[in-house]
Amino acid sequence: MPIANGVRTPFHDEHVKAGGRLMPISGWVRPLHYGSPDTEVRAIRTALGLFDLHPMSRHIITGPEALAFMQLLVTSDVQLAVGKSVAQYTCFCDEQGGIIDDVLIFPRTAEEFLVTSSVATAEILGAWISRWVQESGLEVQMRDVSTLETQFALQGPRSLELVRKEMGAKEAGLKHMHFTQTSLLGVPVFLTRTGYTGEGGFELFTDARHAAHLWRHLLKSGEEFGIVPFGIMAAQFLRIEKGYALHGVDMSSQNNPYEMGLGWTVCTDKEKFLGKIELSRVKTKGVERRFRRFYVEGAEAVPSGTEIYAQERAVGRVTSCCNSPTLSRVIGMGLIDASISEDCPCYVRRGNRQWLVSFVERTFYDPEGSRLRAMLPEEP
Repeated sequence: MPIANGVRTPFHDEHVKAGGRLMPISGWVRPLHYGSPDTEVRAIRTALGLFDLHPMSRHIITGPEALAFMQLLVTSDVQLAVGKSVAQYTCFCDEQGGIIDDVLIFPRTAEEFLVTSSVATAEILGAWISRWVQESGLEVQMRDVSTLETQFALQGPRSLELVRKEMGAKEAGLKHMHFTQTSLLGVPVFLTRTGYTGEGGFELFTDARHAAHLWRHLLKSGEEFGIVPFGIMAAQFLRIEKGYALHGVDMSSQNNPYEMGLGWTVCTDKEKFLGKIELSRVKTKGVERRFRRFYVEGAEAVPSGTEIYAQERAVGRVTSCCNSPTLSRVIGMGLIDASISEDCPCYVRRGNRQWLVSFVERTFYDPEGSRLRAMLPEEP
């Protein structure tokens, strides 16, 4: 239902009840926060929270040649995940190797795949998949279930306890990137051990008609674990702390997986996939710029687009930056000339002031990924 310059999600009334500050973002009315983004971040790092993911797109690819179709459209070897109840992070690229979107794909069978994409590219990716359904010559169909179904995230270390309480030990024992079909209050739920916060957590896919009911139930049931709803601002802080790039902010179709540090998603050994020729060339030749993470020493957060300098020469630009509630430091990410070494003195400048940039080779928060993979101790 359209309001103010945006469309309401199925969770809209719950955001209003919780005191969410709502704003139109990418065509949707979404909560920026529910009072304090910093407090929400700390809650996710220590307890758990709920986040509305309905504006993401959800496409289901089916047919006897669905696997061959997915192998054609994405950079990774999809076959490796089939039959294992394991999600795969990968990229849809165009013929020039540019990233249309980075996505999660869920191979339910070799003939059925769920694909989720970011809000910014939802329409573009849907049109891209639809085009290749028509042009590939493969026996495959696409269904856009973005309206009929919904998606929300349950994130934070204590999310495992809530899932065990509400769904059972088997569901709570899902390993990182795994998925299963289950139910909550008798409602079918596709449960995945995935997320975008850098914490252990889950995403729940279900019929949009049951969205608000399940949200309310989990908020009530999760009170003993310290649950809170969290908004867009906290979600951005969390993903920057983990060093996750966001399509439409940190990257676009002008970037290829190798310069974004996503070369590991590219399987050039596959016989054929869109962008293979160009990406094989980039793999051999190398990149001219690289996606880098860094601290901005002694500054407040600087805007996206701020240039990064080395010896008075612009060598890159900031794409994401925030004052990290968890680390109490200004952290950022951006695209930098590949010739710039880790120890090269670089800085950002605003007006007559400048601040040193210190590069970080791994993520700011939990670089080992132990929190993502955390499991509950077995019950006696």
